[in-house]
Amino acid sequence: MERIPHMERIPHTAKNRYYPFSVCPAFWDCLVRANEEGRVASIETVLQELLKGEDELASWARQRSQSFFLAPDDAVQSAFQEIAAWIRSNFEDAHTKDFLSGADGWLIAHAKAHHWTVVTLEVSRKGKKIKIPDVCRSFQVPCINLFEMLKALGAKFVLSL
Repeated sequence: MERIPHMERIPHTAKNRYYPFSVCPAFWDCLVRANEEGRVASIETVLQELLKGEDELASWARQRSQSFFLAPDDAVQSAFQEIAAWIRSNFEDAHTKDFLSGADGWLIAHAKAHHWTVVTLEVSRKGKKIKIPDVCRSFQVPCINLFEMLKALGAKFVLSL
């Protein structure tokens, strides 16, 4: 199965809403194991955003290897330039600056350059704000949500007391 990079909102949302470390450590173990199998990765830009926090998630991220948070290569740089040009020509400056200064564009560029799937909890929405699924669709980059990724990975979080 292909690698499935995931974006920063998934770890934050997972930690804060669906899979707190204290309640569902298996979720976090699943991400690590899937990364070791070459099925899940994230990117350095996401790591930088995660490390801004001083919490369990930042600590968890610090413990991951370079194979978990990938650096951009030449193909990714090229894909990002293409995505940035498209964003600038289709959206207002304020939204463009916000989108391009974060990890989202880089995440899509990694997926585009290496034929991976983006995982996000964002949903498509027509409007002024730039949404990951809309950019992915414009560049024919597969985009799924967290629960679809877990299903594709065959994850099962079994209760044991």
